[in-house]
Amino acid sequence: MTEKVFNDTSEEIIHQLENVLKSPDEVYWSDSDDTIVKRFFKHFKDGSLEATVYANGIEKAQVAQFKKYTNPDTERNGLLIYNKNNN
Repeated sequence: MTEKVFNDTSEEIIHQLENVLKSPDEVYWSDSDDTIVKRFFKHFKDGSLEATVYANGIEKAQVAQFKKYTNPDTERNGLLIYNKNNN
């Protein structure tokens, strides 16, 4: 996670980042050019947290954004590669 992403992330949710990445409810995969994108979602009663991770195969994967959504449906895109309820 870059310093800018960290500083732009709400203190209310930053402590949940490890939980979202290690125990997601859903993971979506997509790619563009030479970049792989994985979006990790963790759902709660009052909304969902999403961590977007970029990897290009050369550098270490990096968290590009970490956000809270009250309705994540419009953010769920790509190929669903993990669903906690189906595994």
